[in-house]
Amino acid sequence: MNLNQLQYVLQVAKNKSFSLAAEDLFISQSTLSQQIMNLENELGTKLFVRTTRDVRITDAGRAFVQEAAEILRRTEGLRQSMSDYAGLLKGTLNIGAINALETIHFSQIITDFYSAFPQLTVNIVGNSSYPLLDALENRSLDIAFLTRPVKGSWPTLQFDSVGVDHYCLLVAKKHPLADRKTVALQELKEDRFILHQPTQAVSDICLAACEEAGFSPNIVCRNSAAPISANLVRAGLGVGFFTMEESEGFLGPDLARLTLKKPIRKEIVMVTPRTHEPSRLVGVFIDFVMHWLAAQDGD
Repeated sequence: MNLNQLQYVLQVAKNKSFSLAAEDLFISQSTLSQQIMNLENELGTKLFVRTTRDVRITDAGRAFVQEAAEILRRTEGLRQSMSDYAGLLKGTLNIGAINALETIHFSQIITDFYSAFPQLTVNIVGNSSYPLLDALENRSLDIAFLTRPVKGSWPTLQFDSVGVDHYCLLVAKKHPLADRKTVALQELKEDRFILHQPTQAVSDICLAACEEAGFSPNIVCRNSAAPISANLVRAGLGVGFFTMEESEGFLGPDLARLTLKKPIRKEIVMVTPRTHEPSRLVGVFIDFVMHWLAAQDGD
């Protein structure tokens, strides 16, 4: 699905004719028909009913037109907003980030933002959630992407949800439950656990899940680097919590992934200081991220 296809659907719905829509779009009727057919195949539903006499929009088509019009409106608003700033913004944007952020396509967000404002410098500081929160309070960072903590209070900071990931368990292939696809967390209460560092908000999240499951985990190792933890699990030291995103890169003949019957949720938030007005650069970046994510949700 792409923006051109959205525009094509809106034009056909407006004209109630493929031939007239093709004329208005300055493309051939065959190209227009093929593009909409490709879109319908992708969606798995018909948007239009074609007869020899007319073109009628389906119920699914009407719903699609409403959403597509909103996406195109937001896209145009983003384009106009960015054009207002083009060539005017300069400086360095200091962004804090935890390791696992690709569930929100963090790398693509940064790349697209830089493409829009190539005169800027983006400084990305990697760390755990709690140190990043401290850095925001100390104003050594402009903005940060991290896991929403379940403990503590930060009244001077603004938290905006931007995505969600879920935790699974990785176990060695020789583990008794390795052939299971789904498990209850309490089934592993006798296992040794490799857990995140206390500076990582996910440590509190996983500990809370264990407590809710009725046990206190036997933590034999704490580690902040997911690749090292995966190797320790592979070697048989214990079992470990990993996001679904992280686990994809570690699966192999020596590791098995267990999905939890009761999901452990990791909420990713964009955090900014409340105590002062954001700079123009930070404000533009926040708007860019929100529009970018909204466009992805529309797709």
